Amino acid sequence: MMASLTQVREGEVQFDLHTPDGVPEIFVDGISQAMIGFPCTKILFHSVQAPPAAGTAGGVVEQRQAVLRLTIGSDTLAEMCRKLLAVLERDDSGMETAAGQYLTRLRGQEPPA
Repeated sequence: MMASLTQVREGEVQFDLHTPDGVPEIFVDGISQAMIGFPCTKILFHSVQAPPAAGTAGGVVEQRQAVLRLTIGSDTLAEMCRKLLAVLERDDSGMETAAGQYLTRLRGQEPPA
């Protein structure tokens, strides 16, 4: 990825976002813990590891590996949630189409793009 500059000029919201090369990108499968408080919230994200072999006594226990502990201002977290919901509501049909295409490829009915 190359360094970039994103300029936002939307009414009262005006900023320049400088993104240098090498900004860490971390994939997560889910949230294992969340301690919501004021003024900060702590969230522990995880990735799912390969499950144990079938036939293990006591059933299969999902194996998770913590990959990121995020401390974020609770007001910033609330703002992020509002923005994510607004984007999802605006692009609801696009998300459904993308999910349908993914499932079709997953089932082997169509070669991946």
